[in-house]
Amino acid sequence: MREVAVYVHVPFCEFKCGYCDFCALQIGTSKSNEKLNTLVDEFKWTLRAELLGRAEILRTCQVSSVFFGGGTPTILKAEDICFIIQEINNFSRGILEGAEITVETNPGIRFGQRQKYLSTLHSGGVNRLSVGVQSFDAQVLRTLERTQEVQDVQGIVQEAKQLGLKINLDLIYGTPAETLESWENSVKSAVKLDADHLSLYALTLEDGVRLAKQIKRGKLVQVDEDFQALKYERADEILQNSGYDWYEVSNWEKLSDKPGENRSTHNLNYWLNGEYIGIGPSAHSSLRVDSTTRSQNALTVSKRFWNISAVYEYVQLVRDGKLLVEAEEVLNEREKLYESALLRARLNAPITNCTYKTLEKLIAAELVNPEDFRPTVKGRLLNDEIVRILVEDELQNRTNSARSCPKYNTSQCLSCPQCVME
Repeated sequence: MREVAVYVHVPFCEFKCGYCDFCALQIGTSKSNEKLNTLVDEFKWTLRAELLGRAEILRTCQVSSVFFGGGTPTILKAEDICFIIQEINNFSRGILEGAEITVETNPGIRFGQRQKYLSTLHSGGVNRLSVGVQSFDAQVLRTLERTQEVQDVQGIVQEAKQLGLKINLDLIYGTPAETLESWENSVKSAVKLDADHLSLYALTLEDGVRLAKQIKRGKLVQVDEDFQALKYERADEILQNSGYDWYEVSNWEKLSDKPGENRSTHNLNYWLNGEYIGIGPSAHSSLRVDSTTRSQNALTVSKRFWNISAVYEYVQLVRDGKLLVEAEEVLNEREKLYESALLRARLNAPITNCTYKTLEKLIAAELVNPEDFRPTVKGRLLNDEIVRILVEDELQNRTNSARSCPKYNTSQCLSCPQCVME
């Protein structure tokens, strides 16, 4: 049976509307927010309408995981999330038993609403919570314009665990004014909360974001790459000594008796080049479709497409039954080669399907371990360099090696030190 992951991209509330988890999940009454409040009330029906439009694909698939993301606070109530989960199950061949269903949220749900919010999600099938902590340092949080306090994080983690939800905590390193000690304390604080999974991301800023403008004007100092690398190394050391292990460059799982139990299967589907359907504004999808070459030979290719990003335009197009897709693409051979290398280089798995000479080059550069061919800490930090070497050597190998290897009967040499093609 064909399996597909579903990603629900929910726009976060960037308006002071009185409706979000920061505001105790209450709908605002200000006339100036009337348009937004209408959007909030109707958004679950908009998502359902898009699901109905994808039903032809969904009815051929079982759903392997569901993820509600896109930024927090979101404009969906807990009841609306449960409604969409049920509709995903109805329109598909069913959500697989035990499938990972994750909701992204932030710690700022207060005023007695948090427990009700979490229990409603749990009763609707949610079994994993991804909490955008970012930092446990008050000064860093102020710089990031986040309002939560440490007790907020402790509260939401404790109550979610009591319900049996798995916990993923997201942390960001590299905020201006963040010291090494501050970052280490944040990682240690996450460990103390006994999170099942940790995601650590370097701060990236898009042009136009207030923090980026402050750095550009010299009000804040941009953290240099060497300091960023040091923070990554220290975090990895702390986590390795605390019962966690990395499985992807930015992700660590808490080790248990069941290997891989705490990994994010939804994200792994992306890294393993699985199929996924995205619904909501700017949501991306990737599906395998049958194509036909010039020689009329059937060929399965990955087709990528994504929805328009403007929220109100998205809602209007769904309402009018018009096309949502902003653009689509099918990767050419060089793009597929690059993506394949990128995916291999990010995972805690041996670098395979390359020549022995390529492995020697990666080992000499200290990018992979000579014992098991897995990326080193340096290799994780210089991930793009691993990708560059893999792609360049593969292109050269394809150019120079048109003959077939007698040992493996293939035109690509498979990491064999005795292979005559070497």
